Amino acid sequence: MTPIKTQLKARKVGQSWQEFCHEINQPTNWLESIKKPGEDLSHLNLRGANLRGANLRGANLQDTSLFESNLEGANLEGADLRGADLIWAYLEGVNLKGANLQGANLLWASLQRANLQGANLFRATPKGANFRWANLRETTLKEANLEGANLRLTFLQGANLQEANLRGANLQSSNLQGVNLRGAYLKEANLQGANLQGAKGIEGIPLKPFPGLAKKVLNHLRLHPDSLDQGVWHCECGTKHCCAGLATLLAGDLGQKAEERLGVASAAKLLLGGENHPFDPGDDPIPWLEERAQRG
Repeated sequence: MTPIKTQLKARKVGQSWQEFCHEINQPTNWLESIKKPGEDLSHLNLRGANLRGANLRGANLQDTSLFESNLEGANLEGADLRGADLIWAYLEGVNLKGANLQGANLLWASLQRANLQGANLFRATPKGANFRWANLRETTLKEANLEGANLRLTFLQGANLQEANLRGANLQSSNLQGVNLRGAYLKEANLQGANLQGAKGIEGIPLKPFPGLAKKVLNHLRLHPDSLDQGVWHCECGTKHCCAGLATLLAGDLGQKAEERLGVASAAKLLLGGENHPFDPGDDPIPWLEERAQRG
């Protein structure tokens, strides 16, 4: 066992990082001084640790708790983080290129501008994590739980998202060129402005707005004003719909397939195009539809 690991093993259960560092007469950022690649830090309690800017390249952090730890700007290239607890960890700008995060828990972790190119997140749990502007090129996210994750403006070219849970994930304006989305769960996901060129498993996802759909919905509402009910996607009787529900209905087979894959709201946003869609219960969709119809 290395001297560093021996020292860290002495941390008491429930002891805060600040208290522990004070006890061993070390500054809270003392682990930044690690320079030796491949340091063995596996199966340790590093909850709340300050690892900002630390060089942990190739380190063994398997099954280590990094709950609420600060790893901003740290170098974890090629590190082994299998089964690690990274809940609420701050990982902005971290280098995780080629790292192994299989089965790691990244719930609500902050990974803005992080480099995860070629990393393995197979069956990882980055639920609700923030990946904005992150590099996820060629990353394995197969069967990962990305529910509610912020993937807006991320670079996902060539990533494997097969059978991943992307429910409610924000993929707006992300680069998804060549990604594998086969079997991925995409209900309520936001794919507006995403680049899906060459992507696999995108059946049911509209790649461009349905021509003239806003005008079609508008004309329907003018002829049948009683058919609008902003409180339901589709009523059981099939005679009332909200604006989003009417959009998927009037888009025919394409709309039905999109609704099945993405859910009503997400499908309607892609089918109608535009922004700031009037889908909330108190919204009046007529002004928005009129403006959208004028744009063609």
